[in-house]
This record gives sequence, C-alpha cells and structure tokens, in this order.
Amino acid sequence: MSEIPDGATVETDFGLMAKLTHRTRVFRMGYAAPEVPQFVLIDAHTSQNPPPRHPVPYAESLHPGTTYGLVRDGDGYTLMRRVP
Repeated sequence: MSEIPDGATVETDFGLMAKLTHRTRVFRMGYAAPEVPQFVLIDAHTSQNPPPRHPVPYAESLHPGTTYGLVRDGDGYTLMRRVP
C-alpha cells in the first residue's frame, strides 16, 4: 500500500478500504464506475474465493477500454496502476 500515493483513487476489496480511506479516495471492488480508479488493489485473503487468476485482465474487465499494468504481486496482494 505504500506504493499508492496520497490522493490517488483506488478500487479494492472491502477488507483494505479502511486502511486507505484516510489518504486516498477508495471504491469497493466492482462499484467504482463511472470513476476509473488509478489503482486496483486485490487482497487474496479477502477477495473473491479464489482470487482472480489473471488480475490485470480482471481489473481491465471492471473498466472496459482501460489498461492497467502490474505494479506488485506478492504476499497475497496484487497492485495494478492505470496506464495512460
């Protein structure tokens, strides 16, 4: 989460929302539209069971026409950033 800058828009799982609301604008996974968040953060521990097998295409499917790139994938977290 330290790679997400203050003031960014983030779409994430319910379990991580409280950890980000004090410094970012947060949307619950699947409910951001019409906003297209700068970041999508998936927590394998609290997301869909099982978490998406291919997280980048999954993030892009939430926002058709948007491209996301993988920032970090490890320790049960996958962070993607919108590509301009």
